[in-house]
Amino acid sequence: MHLTFISVVALALSPVVSAVCPSGYVGIGTETLCGIGTPDGGSSCGGAFGTIWANNCGIIAQNSADGNPCAGGYNGGAYRCKGNPTYVHTSGGNFGSCYGVSERCDNTNGFSSVYGAVNYCCSRQ
Repeated sequence: MHLTFISVVALALSPVVSAVCPSGYVGIGTETLCGIGTPDGGSSCGGAFGTIWANNCGIIAQNSADGNPCAGGYNGGAYRCKGNPTYVHTSGGNFGSCYGVSERCDNTNGFSSVYGAVNYCCSRQ
């Protein structure tokens, strides 16, 4: 296999997505979107939306409650909390037996950055 210099650079810059939870699980946490900075100031960030994450860091569903993933109001999913998530429902199935983790789903494209925190993993029920 022969790689050109451009191919090697492209491979080095491509994002590496690792699983944030075991196979068959979903992640629960928050997502914050930040725009690039301006010459007069730093970047600006939106709220931390409650997020149901796919294992590959894709977004399954979000709510509009700033920083409160247990507030409900999800578009495309729902979950119950008793301090911690206890039950998650998505179009792909039902999940439970949630446990705490500390994982990241961060991404940047030069114009904006997404900072994703995964605080829980929940297994398919």
